[in-house]
Order: sequence, then structure tokens, then C-alpha cells
Amino acid sequence: MLFFIIIILFIIISSFSYLTYINGHNFYENRIKNNKINPKVFDIGHKYLPNLTENNILLIILNTFVSLSPFIIHFIFGYPILPEFIYYSIIIYLIRMIMINITILPKEKKCYNHFDFFSLFNGHCYDKIFSGHFASIFLLILILYKNNIITNIPVLSLYAIFNAIFILLIRSHYTIDIIVALFVVILVYFNIPFLKF
Repeated sequence: MLFFIIIILFIIISSFSYLTYINGHNFYENRIKNNKINPKVFDIGHKYLPNLTENNILLIILNTFVSLSPFIIHFIFGYPILPEFIYYSIIIYLIRMIMINITILPKEKKCYNHFDFFSLFNGHCYDKIFSGHFASIFLLILILYKNNIITNIPVLSLYAIFNAIFILLIRSHYTIDIIVALFVVILVYFNIPFLKF
């Protein structure tokens, strides 16, 4: 049952990720063809942090780490957090799928302008508000804390901050994407009860 839910979620997220890419790509490419100014977004995180977009290996590491962390904690360390993580992830990603298609922000200049297999996991260039990477990490932090697996608040806070900075360094998201993810996860996690199936 759990495997079936993961496959369905993957298909839905991939479909919406592709829709976001097509809408964003068509809109911004048409502006360039018509000699309209491609909008530039002011972002405080991008302004003050170095740009490490040239290092694609960092993005692959981030995607792999975010994707595997709940499974490693569940299966290797023996903490049964996966059902709760998947349950809340479904709700959070459904909200995210709506939000990423409402307002599509321009891509980072150096973002590759094609959709490929890895784009299914990161939404590619136009998948911005809000950050699924940070939402997943922050959700994992809340679950670890609530289940008394890791209760050291400074360590968890540093872990969240490190991930946020890392996401900004590789220009995977804007700062607002991380802030919105924080609020969405808090609202979902503390207001929707976990239903065990």
C-alpha cells in the first residue's frame, strides 16, 4: 500500500512539475522573443550569498539527501517515521502543486532550459514558490522532534538553517520559497491530525 501511494504521488508531482516548466518556459521565452525585458527578481539571499549554480553535483547531493533521509531514518535506524512523513508530505505537496502554478517566477539565469529525468524531482527552473526541498527537511525535523528521536533544538535549528542556505547557494529557490515552505509545513503539521491507516 505504501509503495502504491509513493508511485501515485511521484506521478502527480512529476505531472505538475512538467506543467510548471511548460508554463514558465513558454511565458518567459515568448517575452524574450518579443524583445521584452526578462524580469529580474531582487532576492536578499541571492544578493548576499555566493552563487554556486555551476556545481551541479551539489544539486544532485541535495536531491539525494532530501529524498533518502526519511527512508534511512526509518529502515536503517529503526525509527518508524515513514508513514507520518509520507502522510504529511502528500498534503504539503498537494498545496505546493497549486501554489507553483499560480505565480511562476523567472528562472535563475544559469538554469538549463530543458526538462529531463532529474527535473521530475526538482521541478526544474520555474518550480519556485514554495521549496519542496526545505519543506521536506523541515517536516522531517518536526517529526524527529515530536517523536523524541532528536530533541536538541539548537542542532535541529542549525540543520534547518544549513539546508536553507545550501538551497540558496545553488539558486534552487528564492528566499521567499523557503519562508513560505516554513509556514506551510507548520500550519499543516500542527493543524491536521495524523491519521494512521
